[in-house]
Amino acid sequence: MEEEDLELEINPKPINETESRQLALLLNLLKYKNGLTFRKIKKLMKEFYNNLNIESDYKKLHRDIDALKELGFNIKLYKSFLAQDSSETNVYKIDTSSNDARLSFSTEELTEISYCIVNNFSMFRSFYLLTASQKLFSTDLDIFPNLEQYTQDMTKEPENTLKQDDVLPKLIKAVKDKNPIKIQYYKNLPNNFEYRELEPYRLIKRNSVDSYLMAYDRNKNAIRKFLVPKIIKVTELSGSFISNVKIDEGLENYHALNFTVHEEETIDLFCEANTIWKLEKYLYPHPFKKEENHIKLKTTNRAALFQFMHLENGVIQKTNSPELQKGFCEYIDKIKSNYI
Repeated sequence: MEEEDLELEINPKPINETESRQLALLLNLLKYKNGLTFRKIKKLMKEFYNNLNIESDYKKLHRDIDALKELGFNIKLYKSFLAQDSSETNVYKIDTSSNDARLSFSTEELTEISYCIVNNFSMFRSFYLLTASQKLFSTDLDIFPNLEQYTQDMTKEPENTLKQDDVLPKLIKAVKDKNPIKIQYYKNLPNNFEYRELEPYRLIKRNSVDSYLMAYDRNKNAIRKFLVPKIIKVTELSGSFISNVKIDEGLENYHALNFTVHEEETIDLFCEANTIWKLEKYLYPHPFKKEENHIKLKTTNRAALFQFMHLENGVIQKTNSPELQKGFCEYIDKIKSNYI
């Protein structure tokens, strides 16, 4: 009996030019793990990206990348503002790291972390610290001590402290009546506080959460700003102001760009049009001028831009300041050296 051919219902089709180009692009990105610039891609794949109109090839490349992203490949563009020719500096890179990566702690590390949490639990009295601890020690509960004795007192107020609801009204009254005050203030940890004698001049609201007290510090003999949520207690003092300070716009500018680190300089920043709003938001309340995608500002602390440039890579594309470029490169090199 003659066997019948099995019908697999598969109708293979030859790969077309677009699919061939996208496959070649994917293989090249996997091969060059440090990434490829646009110019390098054109050189490696000149049979696919050979249009005399560079802009046309650039758009074709991004269409191919979008198609690969839809297939699940995580391809990222790392922009650089340090050079004018983006085709030589912007890097396309495929991220092959596992989404299932997990931190691994030794028993000694977990024991030390648990000790720190228990030691500071009564200070912060945070429900979220408790829930985060439960997640962190979900598989190692034998290392983490029982917090039941601490959770029973979570609703109690610490001794010798004042509710934050009572602090703000006292500050407002002191500013209005021009009464000197003594505050209990901390910078990092509530238990590590200090006392300051102040002559309060103004309350400044930064956003929906934070507000600052601008006051003459009798201990420092200068105007200082104090974060209101870090003021634990307010006590009125007798007497009147001994200072006579005029609050100008410069004093109201609490941005780090206004810190006096070097001589004042003017910096031009050329930004990506669709994300320039991020820089505008970061700069508030520091004064600047904007014209289309160009922002001009004056600063005495250019280093205040470094963290933004690092975290929001690609917003600032070019600058006229060699000092800013050099300082940012040194900032990145220092970060790298900490992890090598």
